[in-house]
Amino acid sequence: MPMPPLPLLKRVPPGVWAALLWSAATLSSVRAQFGVPGMPSGLPLLAAEDWLLLAAATVSALTGSRLLSVRPLPALVLLAVGSLGAALAVGSLGVAFLHHLTLDIALGFLVATRSRRSWGPAFAVTVAVLPGYVLLRALLGLPLRLPHGAYTSWTYWEAVSLLAVIACLAGMSVRRTREYAQELTARAAAQAVTAERLRIAREMHDTVAHSIGVIALQA
Repeated sequence: MPMPPLPLLKRVPPGVWAALLWSAATLSSVRAQFGVPGMPSGLPLLAAEDWLLLAAATVSALTGSRLLSVRPLPALVLLAVGSLGAALAVGSLGVAFLHHLTLDIALGFLVATRSRRSWGPAFAVTVAVLPGYVLLRALLGLPLRLPHGAYTSWTYWEAVSLLAVIACLAGMSVRRTREYAQELTARAAAQAVTAERLRIAREMHDTVAHSIGVIALQA
């Protein structure tokens, strides 16, 4: 009996989703640099060193996306480094929301597939990206607040931390579902083995009883 095809969300590896989401966030952050009609205008153009930093950040993030399925914790670190570099290159006050969401995808995948010892470091890396970026801007002497607004580099940190918690809970749910399915499969296999042994025992009992009956008749 042929197996039904997997849904699209399960057929695409998590590293591909991470790469697509991170790339979309990066393209959105530089959309004003290309003079496309309807895009934001009047923003300062990126210097050559900014484009080099953005290229290095992209390489780091895409490498992390590629490693996500085999080495999720180093992949998460590379995605975090790429997100920091991209935010610094475009001069943003904070890390883009979609970049944070990319880290949450990596965190959820790690929780769902790896040992519990790696959960703590992965969660710490995820929630420390925004504070790390704030510290980096402070060390570089860059502003942490818009001159005429309430937006600061710390804005949405609570929401970002809550998303990381939700990613952990989703990963735990997937992990428990998979473990429960494996337990049911193992239990069904053990029941099948027991049933086969009982069938063989009954057949041997019937055969022996028949043989004894024949011997008694002959005697």
